[in-house]
Amino acid sequence: MNWSQGFSYTTNPADPWGAAKACVFSVFVTYSGGVCSASVVTYPKGNQGVVCTYSPPSSAIDPVTCELELTLGID
Repeated sequence: MNWSQGFSYTTNPADPWGAAKACVFSVFVTYSGGVCSASVVTYPKGNQGVVCTYSPPSSAIDPVTCELELTLGID
């Protein structure tokens, strides 16, 4: 079983892909052989220059329940 979820953050809701710093985060979870694993892909958007970050050392996934905790950032 696999699933994914996407979400975004922007500094300017009135113009999120233009005059803003914005990040779209896509999370992909795989459940195989009784074990969960996950990956995160970041997509920078907007025209003000942005760095989208994901911190694996500060994030975790429970390999049995698939409960996920992510540490994400936008600079």
